[in-house]
Amino acid sequence: GQLGTDRRFWIKSHRNQYLQDNNNNVKWSASNGASEKIRLLDAGGGRVYLQSHRGNYLATQETSKAGLLKCKVTIYRRANCKDGSKSFETTSSSGQEWKFDDDNWKSAKAEGECFQTEFYDEDEQESKYEDNQWEEGNFGCIN
Repeated sequence: GQLGTDRRFWIKSHRNQYLQDNNNNVKWSASNGASEKIRLLDAGGGRVYLQSHRGNYLATQETSKAGLLKCKVTIYRRANCKDGSKSFETTSSSGQEWKFDDDNWKSAKAEGECFQTEFYDEDEQESKYEDNQWEEGNFGCIN
């Protein structure tokens, strides 16, 4: 497809149809409008993520757990990824949210097939809050 100034493009099939996020359902469409535009994001290792106009990530549906991509985030009580860890794993392409009662965590790392990790600020405890911290992809120990 053509790469526009918005860094999005269309994926066109051999049947002249365009990949579309139709209310969170991946479909083929005869149209090539805004809802058919896809953003290509670097997933590392020569792979890419496909992100729809809704911000959803397009994925194949797996029939067994063997092929699922897993992201694992581990948080630690002390800086430099030391002491008292707790790990969280997900295979969901649309993400996973975990909240807990205390905020006494000092460092973290992410491994596997992570796209983005968002750490909530203790004041608001909600996604996209301006004081939250975002990390892209996998990352080693951060404080």
